[in-house]
Amino acid sequence: MERPLPAGPAASLLQDVQSDTHSGATAITQKAARCLMAFSEQGQPDADSCRAQLIDLGQAIIDAQPMMSSLFNLVNRVFLESEAARRLESVEAIQQAVRDSAQRFLESTHTALAAIAKNGQKLLPPHSTVMTHSSSTTVAGILREASFQGKAIRAIATESRPFCEGRELARNLGQQGISTQVVLDAAIAQYVKRADLVIVGVDRIAEESFLNKVGTLSLAMAAHEEQVPFYVACETNKFLPTSVAPMRAVLENSEQRAQEEWMNVELVYSLFEEIPNRWLTGIITEEGLLSMNALARYFQTFRVSPEIAKHVAAP
Repeated sequence: MERPLPAGPAASLLQDVQSDTHSGATAITQKAARCLMAFSEQGQPDADSCRAQLIDLGQAIIDAQPMMSSLFNLVNRVFLESEAARRLESVEAIQQAVRDSAQRFLESTHTALAAIAKNGQKLLPPHSTVMTHSSSTTVAGILREASFQGKAIRAIATESRPFCEGRELARNLGQQGISTQVVLDAAIAQYVKRADLVIVGVDRIAEESFLNKVGTLSLAMAAHEEQVPFYVACETNKFLPTSVAPMRAVLENSEQRAQEEWMNVELVYSLFEEIPNRWLTGIITEEGLLSMNALARYFQTFRVSPEIAKHVAAP
C-alpha cells in the first residue's frame, strides 16, 4: 500500500486481516468487509484522497491473504459497485457507496452460510461420520445444521499443522455436542476409511483446481482410494478464474522456512496447495450442489474492475 491508512479502526482491522492465521477464509473476509465499512466512516480531506486511499486499501486487503479469493471478490465487488460514485467529487457519495456495497457483501456471506448449511446437511446420512481438514466456518455450519436436524453426526478433524487450527475446530464442534476425534495429519489415510464422506472448506476454486490448506490433496487422494465421497463447501465468492490470477503465481511465495536448532537443518513447509478438481464429488454452495460444468458457466460472466486488473497485472 503506497499511502498508509490514518490510524483508526480501518487500519486496525486491516492488520487483523493480515495477521490472522487461524480463522477460515469466510471469517477473515467478514473482517475485511468491516474494514472497508470502517474506512467509509473515517474523515477524508477531499474526493481525490478518498479515491486514492480506497484503492490502496483494497489492494492491501487482496495482498493480505493472496490465497483467499473471497478477499479479491469482496474488493472487486466494492470497486465495481462504487464506480459511478467514485467519478463524483463528493467524499460523502464515495463513502456511502463503499459502505453500502461492503454491507451487502457482509450480509450475503451470512445468508450464503445458512443456505450452504442446509444444502450440505442433505448429503449426510442419519448416522454418519464426516472427516474434514483445517478449519472452515462453512463445514462447521453444515455439521451443526445436520445435528440440529436430529442426525447423529460424528466428526474426524485433522490437527492441520503447523498452526493446528483443526484442534480449535474440534473444540468448537465438541462444545456444540458433536462427537469429534482429532487425528494426526500423517494418519489421514488410516482414518478416512472410517468416514462416510469428506467435506472441506476452500480458499479458492478455479476452472481446473482448487486451493486449500496443505494436506488437502493427501486427503482427497486417500478418499478416492477408499471410494469415500469428497466435497468442498464454499460460497460462490470463493470462485476465481485463472485468467485473473494464475494458481501457480499465487502459490509461488507460499513456502515458509524456519531455522532449526541443529546445524545445517531448516524447517521447510507450505501452508497451501493446489488440488485438481477431478478429485471432487461436488461443490456445495448457497446455490446448491454444483457440477464442474456449472462452475465453468459461472466463470464465463466474470468481470474485474480496472483498478484491480492493473494491480494483479503488475510485476
